[in-house]
Amino acid sequence: PEAPKVQFFVVDEKLKLHPRPRKDTLRSVTRKYKRPDGTTYITISFDDTGEAVEIFISNGTEMAEAIGRLSSIALRAGVSMDEIIEQLSKVKGEYCKGLAEEIKKALEDFAKLWLRTGKEAPESEEEPIEREKFIVAHNLRWQSGYYVDDEGNVYCPVCLSKNSLIKQEGCVSCKNCGWSKCE
Repeated sequence: PEAPKVQFFVVDEKLKLHPRPRKDTLRSVTRKYKRPDGTTYITISFDDTGEAVEIFISNGTEMAEAIGRLSSIALRAGVSMDEIIEQLSKVKGEYCKGLAEEIKKALEDFAKLWLRTGKEAPESEEEPIEREKFIVAHNLRWQSGYYVDDEGNVYCPVCLSKNSLIKQEGCVSCKNCGWSKCE
């Protein structure tokens, strides 16, 4: 049997290639990359078929943001993640080579998660009840799109992990479950 066709790009009337539109909510994985000169966060988001569709790289530098933005537009236009990793590996200097290795590791992390949870988000019949018990027990309130406790700790709206959300490049993602939301 032939694999289903996935539309990776849009061609306009002038035959110019444009990236496919992004869904509002995507599954993602975030990896922390520590170096002597600082920490970089790498978040890779995936579509419903498990294909990488965007990457955010954040360490406070414009170079990291530029690499992430250009990689994202390339992914949404159909360039394979393998090609992006290969190109990063060819750049002189240790930062891009290390970044390529960490991206590979993030892809492996997601593959393990994808296999463990299947193609649907892990949920059970009991989850809403357990979730409600957790929210009540910890006296959580809904505030600006997140759960917050009396001490100001923020909880992921999906997995309810405490203080697991990170903000980067206009998006918020959970280090625990990979949930992400961009504004």
